[in-house]
Amino acid sequence: MESWVISFLSTSLVALIPYILSLHKEIARLKTIISGHQGNLEFALQQKTLELEAIHLSKKLELEATISGLQEKVNLAGAEQERLKAALAELVKANGELVEQVNEQTVRHEFVEEAGVLFRKSSDEHTECVYCPKCHVALHGSGELSCSICSFVAPFPKGDIDRLVRHLVTSGKISRTKEQLANLPKPPDYTIASIQRPSRLNLDAFLR
Repeated sequence: MESWVISFLSTSLVALIPYILSLHKEIARLKTIISGHQGNLEFALQQKTLELEAIHLSKKLELEATISGLQEKVNLAGAEQERLKAALAELVKANGELVEQVNEQTVRHEFVEEAGVLFRKSSDEHTECVYCPKCHVALHGSGELSCSICSFVAPFPKGDIDRLVRHLVTSGKISRTKEQLANLPKPPDYTIASIQRPSRLNLDAFLR
């Protein structure tokens, strides 16, 4: 190889040495910067992770508190529902008792009991009827009187109603107008004066 070539290469290498050293310094500087940024990035990443974990924990606790509050409200609503059911049952019972009391007062005010059935103390009806002592509805039937609701059967036939009405009117337990009493069949006359005496001829014939 020519000496001039060697000399040129040597000179070039010598000239490149500062540049190469400069490059090494730049590379080292960049590595330092990158290392610092990497540390900053890792620190920032750790901070962000911690923040997210804290937010997640906070949301989790908030959600658990909300669920607990809702569960407590559900329990309270269930207890309130049971209380209202019990209160409603008491009101229904009290209402039933009041209805029974009103019915009893109505019965005592409007009816009188006789021979196992009820008679109205006063009536605007032209035809007498009797009522069920339990359901307070009129008994019906051509011969046997019965209740259409509870199947109660009166202990006497329909033909005895008029006799019982006259008895109650006479005893003052019920009241009827003269027109209503006039519509009632007259009871049979069992007085001695109403009994036909046998003639002397018939008596003599009977004694023979």
